[in-house]
Amino acid sequence: MVHYRYEQRGTVVWLKNFAKLLGVERKQNYLELPESAGKGFFYATSLRSGMSLLYANTLLHQDFLFDRLASEDAGIILFFVQIEITGEFKVHSGDQMMIEKNKNRNVIFLGSTQFPWQLKFESGTNLKAIAILFSEKLVRSFMKLDSFAHVKEYTRHNLNNLDKEQLTPDLIKLLHDIYQSDITSTFGELVLQNRALLLVEKYLDNFLSRQLPESKKTRTRKVDLEQLSMVEKSLTEEGESFPSIEKLSKMAMMSSTKLKKRFKEVYGMKLYEFYNHNRLQKARELLESGQSSVKEVAYKIGFANLSNFSKAYKKAFGILPKESKAEENHLSS
Repeated sequence: MVHYRYEQRGTVVWLKNFAKLLGVERKQNYLELPESAGKGFFYATSLRSGMSLLYANTLLHQDFLFDRLASEDAGIILFFVQIEITGEFKVHSGDQMMIEKNKNRNVIFLGSTQFPWQLKFESGTNLKAIAILFSEKLVRSFMKLDSFAHVKEYTRHNLNNLDKEQLTPDLIKLLHDIYQSDITSTFGELVLQNRALLLVEKYLDNFLSRQLPESKKTRTRKVDLEQLSMVEKSLTEEGESFPSIEKLSKMAMMSSTKLKKRFKEVYGMKLYEFYNHNRLQKARELLESGQSSVKEVAYKIGFANLSNFSKAYKKAFGILPKESKAEENHLSS
């Protein structure tokens, strides 16, 4: 089995580490699988700052386990997948799981890189997939805040969204153009990048017009957004303890009810949930720097109980705090 454990830091880096794991050379952004692993290729490229593409077109000769850790960047990833499953296909994320056997699937999946997951494919599976990764900064820059909040809320359902959307004929046509192109040529690369951008445009336009509730299509008032940004800053920079709702309400000049509602709409998280997410991100940075022990980090971010800290950390990132100092990829056969 090929076991690839990684954090989603961009598709080009993903491909570079994947090639190293397999012990093969890349040709720029193109990786042809060795015969022992499969027939076909993986390709990755940057489409613009904060946006990158991964393209897979392969028949697997081994079992593969893609083991993704939770990402520090709360970006989103959009998959267009056509897969002929041989044997068992398994997706696992937290307490969510889906298993299918000997089945063909044509699906779209919009997910968040915040969630860890494991994808297991058995030998004989034919996989064609386009994955487009967006950084959180990029998504915030081209989406209105209310649209961004809805997308964040949608992706929080994680694997429950796997069967919500199917490929439409116009999207299948764009994917067919990609699959018929020789991406080792300059023209083929241009076709791939052009069709990938069209896939994104068509999907997101349809998604937002179809999924965004009418009640959320009206933009939150500018003054509300300015006041909410003050609350966000306070929650991000706060020390060891969560500030009181009363204090945050005064800061935002809103009732506690309105503050809770508006904050969830715009940021996709409840107030304490947002605060806790940010302090755990700080904990991860401290642990990965190697300058503090697990116990020291727990106390710095306000956890008096190490067991509670470990449980919260694993729920957020899929690993225990002590494992953050030694994340490695694995290959076995």
